[in-house]
Amino acid sequence: MSVRGFRFIDQWLSENIPDGAWPDRVLASDLADRVLIAAERSGISAYEIDEEVGSVFSAVLRSMKERK
Repeated sequence: MSVRGFRFIDQWLSENIPDGAWPDRVLASDLADRVLIAAERSGISAYEIDEEVGSVFSAVLRSMKERK
């Protein structure tokens, strides 16, 4: 289990989901791609994130719904 992966995605989403963003699938897909790129640049593999949160797309969409 990668707590590091969970912490990274949690922090990244809190900083990068636009305020008032509607939880749509296109934006969620874009953000999912961007968070994985940012994680790789930080030395965290997509595997570490997937291991912790499952579907990155679903995690992004869920986070968007919670912020609405």
